[in-house]
Amino acid sequence: MDAGLLRFAAGEVEEAETAPPAAPGRLEEAIAALEARMLREALAETGGNQSEAARRLGISRPGLIKKMARLGLR
Repeated sequence: MDAGLLRFAAGEVEEAETAPPAAPGRLEEAIAALEARMLREALAETGGNQSEAARRLGISRPGLIKKMARLGLR
């Protein structure tokens, strides 16, 4: 998949225009970056309320906590 397309999907259009292309085969890293960005945004929008952030993301609170731990977010 095109790195520019992944950045577009992640909402990083301006960065995609100036950043060098990502190495092929890094889908897992791109997905993790998108997940981390979405979790950070949801938590910021909810003032850190994990239950509400999880609701907005369509996942359970324990699922949110597991993803945060896996992605190194706290």
